[in-house]
Amino acid sequence: MIEITERDKKFLIAINETGACNTQILFRFYPESYGKERIRKMEAEKLVTRKYGLIMLGAEGENYLESVGEAPKILDRFPTEKQKKIS
Repeated sequence: MIEITERDKKFLIAINETGACNTQILFRFYPESYGKERIRKMEAEKLVTRKYGLIMLGAEGENYLESVGEAPKILDRFPTEKQKKIS
């Protein structure tokens, strides 16, 4: 299990607020080379998942947000039209 840093927490909350993000948003939180490695580690731990070319919360990411008092929003449960608008 990786240690979730304050920067990771802010990134997960940002994904939660928007539903998904692309790599441009990722690089606002992390330097490019570090961000690529960090997102791989977070994906391996199921904190995030990649779907449709976007980065979204994974199962463990949702659990983590619940543990810190954030209510996770789940993109897959949005209507298909709304999912298309987001991406």
